[in-house]
Amino acid sequence: MGKNKSKKGDTKESEADHVKQLIKDMPKTIEVDSVWYIVSMSWIHKWQQFTGFDGPSNNQNPGKIDSSDIIESGGVLLEQTEKLNF
Repeated sequence: MGKNKSKKGDTKESEADHVKQLIKDMPKTIEVDSVWYIVSMSWIHKWQQFTGFDGPSNNQNPGKIDSSDIIESGGVLLEQTEKLNF
């Protein structure tokens, strides 16, 4: 992968643009039986810095999504995470 490439030949900037469009198109309410994924904000911030989502980009690829700081072994949310309002 080149330094400005993410996956499948896309640039990290186009990856950020794609995610911005997904956020824009995202439903504003949670419906019964809808599926949502919880991702650690610390990983999201690293990804945003890498892609230049909110400003200048860096070349520190955050790697695979890592939510270990909010999930215990076995896939259970940490107690402090459960108390957050989403």
